[in-house]
Amino acid sequence: MKPGQLSAVNVTSDSVQLSWPPQKGVDFYILQYRVQSSAAVQNVTLTGGRRSFIITGLTPATKYLFSLYSVSGGRYKKPLLLPLTTKASPGRDRPKKQKEIKLGTLSVSEVTANSAAFSWTAKKGFDAFLIQYRVHGSGAVRNFTVTSGNRSATITGLRPSTKYTLYVHGVSNGKHTKPLSRVITTKASKDKEAVKLGNVSSSNITANSLRLSWTVDKARFDSFLIQYRVQGSEETQNITVTGGQRSHLIVGLKPTTRYTVYLYGISDGVRTEPLTTTVTTTAAAEGETTSPAQLGNVSSSNITANSLRLSWTVDRAHFDSFLIQYRVQGSEETQNIRVTGGQRSHLIVGLKPTTRYTIYLYGVFNGKRSKPLTAAVTTTASTDKEGQSSVTDLGSVSVSKVTADSLKLSWETEKSYDSFLIEYGPEGSEDVSKLPVTSDHRSAVITGLRPSTTYRLYVYGLSGDQRSRPLTTSAKTAASAVKDTVKPHKLGELSVSHVTNQSSKLSWTASKGFDSFLIQYSAAEPRGVYNLTVTGDQRSTFIKGLRPTTIYTVRLYGVAKGQRTKPLTSQVTTAGILCRKQIVCFLLQAFVESLRKGLSYHSAADGDALPVLKILTCVSHGMWSGSKSKAEFGMEEKFVLSCTDAP
Repeated sequence: MKPGQLSAVNVTSDSVQLSWPPQKGVDFYILQYRVQSSAAVQNVTLTGGRRSFIITGLTPATKYLFSLYSVSGGRYKKPLLLPLTTKASPGRDRPKKQKEIKLGTLSVSEVTANSAAFSWTAKKGFDAFLIQYRVHGSGAVRNFTVTSGNRSATITGLRPSTKYTLYVHGVSNGKHTKPLSRVITTKASKDKEAVKLGNVSSSNITANSLRLSWTVDKARFDSFLIQYRVQGSEETQNITVTGGQRSHLIVGLKPTTRYTVYLYGISDGVRTEPLTTTVTTTAAAEGETTSPAQLGNVSSSNITANSLRLSWTVDRAHFDSFLIQYRVQGSEETQNIRVTGGQRSHLIVGLKPTTRYTIYLYGVFNGKRSKPLTAAVTTTASTDKEGQSSVTDLGSVSVSKVTADSLKLSWETEKSYDSFLIEYGPEGSEDVSKLPVTSDHRSAVITGLRPSTTYRLYVYGLSGDQRSRPLTTSAKTAASAVKDTVKPHKLGELSVSHVTNQSSKLSWTASKGFDSFLIQYSAAEPRGVYNLTVTGDQRSTFIKGLRPTTIYTVRLYGVAKGQRTKPLTSQVTTAGILCRKQIVCFLLQAFVESLRKGLSYHSAADGDALPVLKILTCVSHGMWSGSKSKAEFGMEEKFVLSCTDAP
């Protein structure tokens, strides 16, 4: 075995034994393997002390790619890669290599001021087609996917008199073909306002809220911007909603107050002329309080090139939740995060390096928003230490094949990377899972998700110790189809034992029928969630590679037929290295035991008995040095001491 390489021995038609050289400081390994023509990835988590592993259940005469990631301090190192082909099954012919499916031609049939209709030819066998388009010469790419039976599509919402580049990719087994492409120019607009809003109206007006509704005359908008302010005031509040919405509830208003409200349509970064309305809120009901709770102060910390931690205090009373809004200064696009009323800080991720952000924090109580606390923060420049490259970016990202517990994430890039890293978690939550992907892949299937949950997903390109800016998207999983028809398996109790400074044993009870169990554990610092999957017949396991004197939150999920149960949760605090006071306490206990059992301790110098009182005197004067036995100061082995003469 060559240094730094992953090697294979005992390759059969359905198994292989992998081995690798030892690496220093590794908390644990993640071994991934997949058929090279497939997007389905299998994961195995191994302890940092392992040097080999046997994988079974492989397919004969099939080419696989194996990737071994070492994880240390929450960071993934460059993987060791090994492609290999399993042996043919005895008595069977080697399967023929599948021919690559190719696209035919791309033609454009109709172009208007804001749309383009086009079609393409292709043989059968594709899973789907990926359509991409962008303003010619621009880096901003838009994506959508059509089913394999389609051979035509229409893009709407384009700008008049604008040159666009269109791309059509065929998607098969998770891989994209080389695209067909055409350059088109949209026609000039026949009227000055080709993209127009219709009418705006208000309803459901109360003392502190109102519903704004609107219509759209033509075309399609990417989003809408709502601005509102008290008449006579310069302070304006901004709300951005998606292009599919036609109404929005504005909350946190003042009673008996006249507001001016503006609605803008936004398409390809261009704003329409606004629709304007004025509304006066009603008087507050008798006994109603308009300020049930107050925020205190807001601050930011742990600022990096792509993240920051927002912290806040509350002066009095209680909030049901908090709303965090942030945007790039000068931009109208606002991101929203909701967190529970018990939180006092939140980690905001996916930011851009060297960029100034404006952040607003609202407290929400009984549906009412407090006045916001505001902060302005500039992210740091990209550095090697942070692993962020500000020069080279990925291309585009898209989501497909969304089910109740899985989705497929695909991305494009023109640059070659050592590997990719996917981070994902429920929107508004700090629980982030990480999935490394090898450099030759442009898609991955993420499994083990919760039904009817919106996830935020980030894709990074990794080169050495640097990583690109992330591609970001969000997707909501489908509702569970077997929610009421399948009797759920149940978890019982979760317990913790055998806790040391680097490991802990988990035990649990559960009914029969689970396919597997998913264990997630995380520490407050450094952030990151680690996943460990065990078979459905296990009821205990060891978690290794932990940090001393650290509080970990552990969640156990049962997995059956692709569905996850609600988790059992526990906390584990790993042991620390004994301090001097603990040693004195131990020696006092040992002294009592020595009187009872006749035990003694010996000096390392000459083997003579060293009186316990002298040991205590040495410790109290800071002149003790020594080492603990394998039994952690137990009585099975003698405790070796060296001590200078004490007064």
